[in-house]
Amino acid sequence: CLGLTAAGVFYVCAAPLARLLTDDPALREGIIATLPAIAAFFPVGMLGAVFVGCLEANERFREVNLQQAVGSVVLQCLPLGFVYLFGNTLTSVVLGTIISRTFNVCWLAFACARWALPAGRPRIDTKFIPELLRYGIWTSISNSIGPLLTGLDQMIIGVVLSSKAVSHYAVPFSMASKLLILPVALTRALFPRISAATPSQARELSQRAFGVLSSGMALICIPAILLVPFILRIWVGEAFSRSAQLTASILMVGVWFNSVAQVPYSFLQARGRPDLVA
Repeated sequence: CLGLTAAGVFYVCAAPLARLLTDDPALREGIIATLPAIAAFFPVGMLGAVFVGCLEANERFREVNLQQAVGSVVLQCLPLGFVYLFGNTLTSVVLGTIISRTFNVCWLAFACARWALPAGRPRIDTKFIPELLRYGIWTSISNSIGPLLTGLDQMIIGVVLSSKAVSHYAVPFSMASKLLILPVALTRALFPRISAATPSQARELSQRAFGVLSSGMALICIPAILLVPFILRIWVGEAFSRSAQLTASILMVGVWFNSVAQVPYSFLQARGRPDLVA
């Protein structure tokens, strides 16, 4: 129900935004043409989040990480395959992306079904509903604000500068954000342990994780900053690299801060204070 509601709101709001944010008629029409397919994926995507939560609650992180590692590769490669087969259009990219994400959700559903179905018919204890709703509302606020803040910068760049300038930001942003896979994986593994631990154990776990992440991500981000010009030249060419390498270097610093912030973010939610996070 939430997915269908989100899909409807997105579809109503996205078309006017597409007309506002781009001055390229071909690109604008391509965006509008793909909106129904993107909206239709919202309910499927939300179910994927439920399946991930079920597996993580059972500490089946190997399955989650394997699925997400393979799923990330499929998510990068399938849209490229669609472009190669069906032409260099936005529709090809979006359809490839949606199919790859649907594949990921189906994989997660199968992983959950193997242990959930033999457990029998679920029982609902109504006394937990108010607390779950309170927790869910606050986490929904956080999960709504996060993508909004992450995408707002690109919207501002598109309005103030141009759609071409957005690409000079979006490409290094995509590259830098991939480094967050490690801290996100670590804090996901910590979440059920912290939520079940005593206050002192939870603090100790969080402090150790903070130390590991701050030093480990520094060892990753500093070489990445130094290698940015070389990587961008190989990936997107010399001219694009000159325009994007400073942006990429600054974003790498932001990735380090965001990595260590994952620990208190996860700690507060695991200890039942998603309101502070929001």
